[in-house]
Amino acid sequence: MGRHDLDAYMGYYAGTLDAYYKRGNVSRADVRADKARAFTRFATLDIRLNNVNLRADETGARVVVTFDKAYDFVEADGRHFSGSARSALWLEKSGNRWLITSEKDL
Repeated sequence: MGRHDLDAYMGYYAGTLDAYYKRGNVSRADVRADKARAFTRFATLDIRLNNVNLRADETGARVVVTFDKAYDFVEADGRHFSGSARSALWLEKSGNRWLITSEKDL
């Protein structure tokens, strides 16, 4: 994410997300707008993941990934915004790719 390549980043998202943090039924365009604001605001976006767990459903077509994330975002003037959370991504198989269908902090 440090490269601020929004197009590449958004390639991992489905057209509509069932959940995006506290909102439901969110379009990829809305997710893109949210990510674009972060990419514009912060010169550096450092996110570290630990304690990653994957759990597939019985069909193998949907996976839940849970993880601990620690983040440090730095604005151009040097101000830091840091924190941590337990988060989850839900992914579904679409052709030969896995796409994010939900994203939220737990």
